Amino acid sequence: MNIHNGHVNGRRWEWIGNNAVKEQASKWMALPFKTRNTVLSPSKLDWVSGSWLSSWETTVPQNQKMHFWRHETKPGCYWLLSGEDENIDDITDEDWDRRCALKAKILVDCWPNKPGDIAKAIGITVKQLLWFLNGQMALPETEREDLSKLLGIEASARFVDYDAIGPCVLIAEGPKKCSIAYEELSNGGDLEYSVEVLPEKGTPDPSWRYVVFSAYGRLPNIFMFQRGSKTTDQLGGKLLMNYQGERKVPASIYRDVVSTCAQCSTHPLLNRKLMTEFGERYKHFFQEMGTKFYT
Repeated sequence: MNIHNGHVNGRRWEWIGNNAVKEQASKWMALPFKTRNTVLSPSKLDWVSGSWLSSWETTVPQNQKMHFWRHETKPGCYWLLSGEDENIDDITDEDWDRRCALKAKILVDCWPNKPGDIAKAIGITVKQLLWFLNGQMALPETEREDLSKLLGIEASARFVDYDAIGPCVLIAEGPKKCSIAYEELSNGGDLEYSVEVLPEKGTPDPSWRYVVFSAYGRLPNIFMFQRGSKTTDQLGGKLLMNYQGERKVPASIYRDVVSTCAQCSTHPLLNRKLMTEFGERYKHFFQEMGTKFYT
């Protein structure tokens, strides 16, 4: 519609060399303009499968609930989603607990500190933490918010859910856990960069490999891979979405990566604090690295 209006208001049809087309366009423009009193809302429309669907959409199982969702930041943009149309006013505290627990478990599974240390940092027992992560009990609102802040998850502005925003240091404990946490922090693979850093001069860390990655508009995260592990052996394959491979960086930056990861691993509350400071120091450096890769 916006493109159409631009052509009409700019009278681009007058630029056409065909006089017959110009004449017809002029007659059409002379017709009286009629406004529509009622506007159909896509969110109220039913839908029917047909040729208008793309090839992958036609494979969606039939006879299931579907609804239109209005994009929050793109006016006039609607997505067709499966499931019931959730009203945020209908979401209970139990629903928020469950959604928070699902995202928290993904990060705790790869956090460089033990669950007991994380629990102690927010003033609960390890049993309470594990029961919460497994959906067996709720946490008081204050402790739930403290856990969310510690891990770097927050209520989503787009869906009734939580988003993992980082920044943080994680350890690749297993291929599946690593892949899931990476996908969460990379916003489904929507990355500015994802590289294993190596020093331009000198010898790399003999114990760990370091992958620095960032979703668009966010500070970098670091995934630590233990050399010789089965997870690390899969690093060059399909383990990490849109992974760009090895990149050499100045030795001073490489040493900072190693040092920051070591310090983040000493206490749960230091992780995001130190990674935020690291990100502010090198955000533009890694952004430029990602730009060079894609160009």
